[in-house]
Amino acid sequence: SPCVPRRVLGSPASLPVAARAVMARIMACALMLLLPLLAVKGHLVVTRIGNSSADCELGAVGKSFASPPFLFSPESFDFEGPLVVTDAAKDWSYAQRAGPRNWSGGRCPPAFVGNATLQGTVVVHVGGLKWCSIEDHARGAAEHGAVGWLMFDDQVLPWNPQPGYDQNYWRPGDARVGPPAADITARNVTAVLACARSGARITVRVTPSRSVWVEMWEHWAYWFATSLLGVHALAAAELACSRLHAFLREDGGFKLTIAQALLASEVVVNIARAVYLFVDPFLARSIIPFAISVGLFGFFVALSIVTSGLFYAYFLQAAESAGIAALSLPSSRL
Repeated sequence: SPCVPRRVLGSPASLPVAARAVMARIMACALMLLLPLLAVKGHLVVTRIGNSSADCELGAVGKSFASPPFLFSPESFDFEGPLVVTDAAKDWSYAQRAGPRNWSGGRCPPAFVGNATLQGTVVVHVGGLKWCSIEDHARGAAEHGAVGWLMFDDQVLPWNPQPGYDQNYWRPGDARVGPPAADITARNVTAVLACARSGARITVRVTPSRSVWVEMWEHWAYWFATSLLGVHALAAAELACSRLHAFLREDGGFKLTIAQALLASEVVVNIARAVYLFVDPFLARSIIPFAISVGLFGFFVALSIVTSGLFYAYFLQAAESAGIAALSLPSSRL
């Protein structure tokens, strides 16, 4: 019977562990296979470079870069102006503004405290978001006269990012309607930004482009994979629940045992995984706020590690109690 515990070594959690491994591999393969195949033409175009050194030319004039718009931005825009690169830590203040503080302690939109003039410019925000949302930062630039706002998150460059992953990002309190804004986080943009920081007067024209992430989110293979993973999670939760019920009947109720803790954790982690996959996987539908989405993802990933440790502890305990082997770490004397 599938509800009889301890009959087969490791049976209470063998399927959830296997399902977890399969889920991780399928998702990794889906992301690796889909993204490189989805080439999207860029719509941020460098139109002019003035006052630049020979090392700063780099043949950038006429080059285009991906510029997918954010969720709050107008779907259609066309702006042009001098490029001004700002630093999150040096050029923006989250305290020098009247009004109530947000949930994280900062005042939003942030106030610009840099030396540049933003009137009529295209502002590039380099660095993290600190205490305000992406929409707040775009509004802050617009309040200082910027014609458009671009985000460049240099913290994720080691992972070779593709612009548009955060385009559905939002936080509670956002109006989700704001000024023109786009994501340009990609390695091929670093040379242009370095040129602007060296003192060159760079003019860019920006129109919205379609993100590779949107291409992936709308691809049938992506939704087939996430649906399959969601079904796996529900099946694993159902199996763990039935095993837990059998243990509760045999043990006479809730007991603080490795087996019960393992199965209870598997039920919780797989329900959380199924909710994430069916409702808003990787912010594909923009249903869940960013913080909740990341928290939910981090919760079931962290709890998965805990359940894996509990499974191995249960395996060793069951093997030793069955007399198969005394599995323990060797010790030595000096």
